[in-house]
Amino acid sequence: MRKTVLSDQENFWYFNNGITVICDSITRNLAGSPGTKLGLFSCDGVSIVNGAQTVGTIGSAYDQSDIAIDNEADGPQSWVQIRIISLEKCPPDFARRITRAANLQNAVGNREFAAMDPLQHRLATEFALDRRKYVYKSGEQDPRGEDGCSIVEATQALGCAHSVALAVQVKREIGVIWGDTDTSPYIDIFNDDLSSFRLWRAVMVMRVADEILLSLRSHTCPRADLVGIHMNRIILHLVFQEKNVKRFYTDMNNEDNLIISVKKSTEDIFLKVALYLEDHHPNDYLANLSKSHSKCEALVKAITNIPLDPENWKQASLF
Repeated sequence: MRKTVLSDQENFWYFNNGITVICDSITRNLAGSPGTKLGLFSCDGVSIVNGAQTVGTIGSAYDQSDIAIDNEADGPQSWVQIRIISLEKCPPDFARRITRAANLQNAVGNREFAAMDPLQHRLATEFALDRRKYVYKSGEQDPRGEDGCSIVEATQALGCAHSVALAVQVKREIGVIWGDTDTSPYIDIFNDDLSSFRLWRAVMVMRVADEILLSLRSHTCPRADLVGIHMNRIILHLVFQEKNVKRFYTDMNNEDNLIISVKKSTEDIFLKVALYLEDHHPNDYLANLSKSHSKCEALVKAITNIPLDPENWKQASLF
């Protein structure tokens, strides 16, 4: 999209789906509106429900380029189709219905639908008070490290902490979780009991576990690389169930102990999962197995009873 804006402006209208905006009301200004072909309008309570990425890309492209925004400028210009819908005199739930229809149930679209949930705004406000950023609308750059996290990371971490079913779902198709903010599975993880602290801790656990899994992909156990890639979310779910991880997860004063516990648990569980898969699914394609509810449920039920054989499953001290 960015490349088209900067180097193929005349074709942007053909290649882009456009922007859908909803607002509380639209008023046509008398000044500057001489006829029916051209007019100036004022919109109150504007919200982009589809095309936020388009808006962000165009804005950043022009900010970082020498292209002039001038109707009289020589050379090709980009045109963008924008649809503005007034919610005045509409039913109370019409905004949500428009958002759902405009985004066609895809992952990015469902993210925009979730972004209309006031809970997401509340979490972003709480993050800001802690001098972090929580990005829940598409089109914004996701923060890294201590700067914050996105709704994608939040959903992955909270889903894995919640249940096997949601750990599988975030691996299979995360956008499904955002499809309806009034029902499960969305309200199972995004509800009034969720604090920004617990969300941030969940993301922290996931990031530490992912870092350890990256190292363990070079382990000598069978299919270590594939286990680290495809089974990462089920392993994360099991990490969240560990006693010490649970104990430090909600403790504001034990972040260092939480990190130590997550590292140790991730290493142990990785080896148990690898052993289980070698014994029960030696020929299964792990990319498919990781998205099977029944097989992952069976793995989780069995995994706590699998001992590590120190002779056959030597754990290198990685930390």
